[in-house]
Amino acid sequence: RDIPPELPAVNPRGNLVVMFANICACTLHAYDDPKCWQMRRQGQMLRQWGRLCDKVWLYNYNYTMLVGKFTLTPMVSRVRRNLPLLKEWGVLGFHDQDEADLALTGLPTRIVRAALEWDTATDVDGVLDDFYRRWFGRAAAPMRAYYDALESAFANSTAHGHEDVVLNSIYTPSLVRRLEAQVRKAERLAAPGAEASHVALERMLFDYLRDYVAMEDAKRDCRFAPAA
Repeated sequence: RDIPPELPAVNPRGNLVVMFANICACTLHAYDDPKCWQMRRQGQMLRQWGRLCDKVWLYNYNYTMLVGKFTLTPMVSRVRRNLPLLKEWGVLGFHDQDEADLALTGLPTRIVRAALEWDTATDVDGVLDDFYRRWFGRAAAPMRAYYDALESAFANSTAHGHEDVVLNSIYTPSLVRRLEAQVRKAERLAAPGAEASHVALERMLFDYLRDYVAMEDAKRDCRFAPAA
């Protein structure tokens, strides 16, 4: 269900259980984002369900793009705002639909989401500090800057949607240049062994994103041979 009734007596016995699922809304922004009417509307519907029923839970679509291109779309900014709001509005819990593909959101989003679903008072910055330090070691600072740049691009986007048509307005040439600079810095700093292998994985994910952007640019210029 998504749109709730306005009638106050819809649940007189208190035994209604509601699974909320809204697959058609924007997936880039938080429920209270002032520039995103789609997510604000979704937040309004959830609050109304919470007023009518004390047994509301979410069927969550955790991948950002319902039709994507397997490029990184991290969502820490979104989940760190949304999950405490859901707790405040009385949502009981989640049934999360996801894809077992690291390339869709990256590790930080998965770690933060799991921590907040367990405890919405989690210190997100502390969790991220711990993750980047343990996972990337000496390359922690540039890799955090890399993900922060992606996060900012999605959170501040004026586009709204949940499929790949919105990606071209987010993966700008300036963003791609910033990302590549941070990956190169991380490669120089990473110690041999685990750190280097973790950065190498991020390099492969970035190279895929970079090539996707180049392909889309060529397509828009009708340069189909280079796009292929």
